[in-house]
Amino acid sequence: MGLVLAPSARGQETRGFAEADLRTQLRQCDELSVADPVQALARAEQAIAAADAALASPAQRARLRLCRGEMLMRGGRADEALLDFEAIGSVSELDDLTRARVSLRLGGALVMQARIDEARPHLATAAALIAANPDPELEALLLGVQGVVLQTECKFDAALAKYFAAREKVAGIGKDHLEAQWLYNIATLQMATGDRNGAKQSLASARNASRGGHQLAMILGTQSDLLGGEGDPTERRRLLDEGLRIETEIGSRSGQALFHRRLGSLDVESGRMAAAIEHFETSLTLTRAIGNDESIASSLKSLADAHMSVGAIDRAIEYGNEALVRCEQLHMPVVEQQVTSTLSEACAKAGQFERALELHRRSSAAAMLIVNEGRVREVERMRTEFEAQLVERQHEAALSKETLLRNSALAAAAGALVVLAFVMRMLRQKAALMRELVRQNDEIRAAQHQMSRLGEQLGVAIEDVRRLSGLLPICMHCKSIRESDGSWQRLEEYVTTHSEASFTHGICPNCMHDHFPDGV
Repeated sequence: MGLVLAPSARGQETRGFAEADLRTQLRQCDELSVADPVQALARAEQAIAAADAALASPAQRARLRLCRGEMLMRGGRADEALLDFEAIGSVSELDDLTRARVSLRLGGALVMQARIDEARPHLATAAALIAANPDPELEALLLGVQGVVLQTECKFDAALAKYFAAREKVAGIGKDHLEAQWLYNIATLQMATGDRNGAKQSLASARNASRGGHQLAMILGTQSDLLGGEGDPTERRRLLDEGLRIETEIGSRSGQALFHRRLGSLDVESGRMAAAIEHFETSLTLTRAIGNDESIASSLKSLADAHMSVGAIDRAIEYGNEALVRCEQLHMPVVEQQVTSTLSEACAKAGQFERALELHRRSSAAAMLIVNEGRVREVERMRTEFEAQLVERQHEAALSKETLLRNSALAAAAGALVVLAFVMRMLRQKAALMRELVRQNDEIRAAQHQMSRLGEQLGVAIEDVRRLSGLLPICMHCKSIRESDGSWQRLEEYVTTHSEASFTHGICPNCMHDHFPDGV
């Protein structure tokens, strides 16, 4: 499936579709690369060709080259991936996350080639960009590469911390192959520290999480190494043959070189020296093509030992001298000690006694360096443990102090609560008393109002009584009443004037009989 990218002269809508198609293609390549890196690489190549034909932008083509480089990395072809990553670094239109990924992949490829010092500035750039633009997957990848660097420096505790931190970063994001990668790294570190049982468990878990490809091949190879000296040689060879088959299918020259060295070592243990030399020669050819000095030195050392075992002294010295030159360019005390020991023996058999003595001293110095580095690591481990214990004690002391302060605070708080409860009780009593006073005041005001109304009514009644009380002078015939000024008023008029009463007239039965005996 190819990638269709629109030329830059087309409209915005078409460019948007091209960008969406690009993202889809990148995602599909990423998913496919875990189980079938060869097919994923072919798809990436098709996408790059389509992008070139469509005049894609530099940023889009850079992202496709980054994808191809990642496919090569997953296939164990770091030397080829490095070319893509270095070319992408000059593109200025990249966003920060893409630039972080490029720097990280560039540093990782250099680490795989044992070029640690060259990798450091790229990893530092990646760390700064990722810190400004957090991304869980990139953070996990960075931690993993940093762990590999620490492991090559024999800082095992620090490396292990990086691997576990990387596992936590990718937990739950559906990247099983990353989980397998960190488990594999943890297993190699456990092997380096002598924890064989832990390494077996980690490798088993890594194999279950792996989805094939170069990653599975590396797990198989390490499982074979773990069986060395105690396992069935047939099972070891089966694991190595399967790993070599996978690396050959995906075109990983570095992976093939590693498995040829492992198979050669197994043949040496089995006494099959001709087959061992053939494997070592193939490994050397592959590593020379890659340019990995560390792998070249290891292959040369293996060839020197193998030729020494079959009595080919001149070839052993030839391979040993070249291996020694490679070791001088790298910090490889273990390989240097082994090479100088083999060379010293070979030179002694060749009659080169002065050279043999020089190499013997050099081998002793390398061995002492290894011992000293081991002591340094042990001291570092003890220092780390002491610091961890010190931190733990400080934490316990802080907790004790915090507990004491908390208890003191609780006691003070309890006292305060007692006082507060008393105050609240007094306030509630005061509030109840105030409510009762208000209620009584309301009742008093209501009673006063009622008494006022009664007083008014009493005054009116008294006034009425006063108005109509006493002796009234009334005419015995017409019933008119005399006023205080001597005038006379009819009864009806007097009562109406001096009270609120009024009259309506009728006739009583007696008067009716007296005045109207015959009826009305």
